Amino acid sequence: MNTLFVLQNQHGYFLGSKGLSKSSGKSATGHEWVDGQDLGALFRTAHKDEAVNMQFEVNAYDVNLRLSIKAYEANTKRQPVIPSEELPPPLPKHTPDVEPIDTQECETNKEAEAANRQVTDQHNDLLSAV
Repeated sequence: MNTLFVLQNQHGYFLGSKGLSKSSGKSATGHEWVDGQDLGALFRTAHKDEAVNMQFEVNAYDVNLRLSIKAYEANTKRQPVIPSEELPPPLPKHTPDVEPIDTQECETNKEAEAANRQVTDQHNDLLSAV
């Protein structure tokens, strides 16, 4: 088996593979932290120098981070095998903020759209009469 390197912060969370670009807006640092439950979501590299470079880059965004480079064996899918006792508490699942539909508001919008269409039709009739 091969060795893979991952980055772990002082809270036990791992650097995610998504959000590594500066423009992604995933967090204030431009990086996403994951709990390691989904091994495919982890930033990982087979090269320690790449891990060191990433550690330096992430710390440049947030000097308060305390990052460590962890080495784990790779499974057959080239994902790190992290013992369960080394995993942090699971992060809450993100659910989009969806407000329930106000049916009364929908009816009001339909009435407003109908009134707008009526005014537009009247305006077009006046223009065509000129």
